[in-house]
Amino acid sequence: MDCWYWSLPSSVLLLEVAVSSQDAEGWQLAFLKDRLQTMSGEEQVYGTQFDQDAEGWPTPFPIRDPDGVNERRLALGLNSIEERTAELRLRETARQAAVSRANEEEGGGGGWPDADL
Repeated sequence: MDCWYWSLPSSVLLLEVAVSSQDAEGWQLAFLKDRLQTMSGEEQVYGTQFDQDAEGWPTPFPIRDPDGVNERRLALGLNSIEERTAELRLRETARQAAVSRANEEEGGGGGWPDADL
């Protein structure tokens, strides 16, 4: 990995201090910490990192102690994991509808026009 990646854990410590002194927003710490966890193949703490399930719907990467995730999220000013998942699913529904409309306007091809060779 690039050298910038190795400086990120110390960035978490600095951000923790900044959040505790109200010089940074809690969501910034949550996103950074979770990104580092998921990039390392570990379970995230706050549930800020999402993947797609087999049908293409947003689903959170595995969360450490999922029963306590909403309490941790609330402590940093985040909404519940259920609310966030619903927001992302609503956004995906809108995206899929826009893609469907665009495909219909193009004649249903859904992509590249047929080439006459």
